[in-house]
Amino acid sequence: MILKPCRHPGCIALTDRRDSLCVKHVRQKWREQSAKLPTSHARGYDGQWRKVRARKLAMNPMCERCEKDGRVTLAYLVHHIDRHTNNNRDDNLMALCTHCHTQEHKGEGFGRREWKGGNQTEIDE
Repeated sequence: MILKPCRHPGCIALTDRRDSLCVKHVRQKWREQSAKLPTSHARGYDGQWRKVRARKLAMNPMCERCEKDGRVTLAYLVHHIDRHTNNNRDDNLMALCTHCHTQEHKGEGFGRREWKGGNQTEIDE
């Protein structure tokens, strides 16, 4: 493992992370990015969704994708299998761990989107 200096200006911490940021500056970057997004309620995840989510995680406390691969991992997130249908039926929901949820959305470019007036739009780079 090769340690290199944090790329944040003036930071002398060493890190082995691929993005070359120390833990302190990774957290800072995450907080800054999160502050730009609207609340979960503004994105449509209201009290009814929190009840549906809690019920799904109570019924399936383990990650369903990990279970299929023979691993045992706690689920923290509830994923809409078909996100284009706005239903919260059990057959459209999947309990997932953070890693598997990220894999489900890989390539969708969530880090490259922003919210405008309740709609998600691509950011031109």
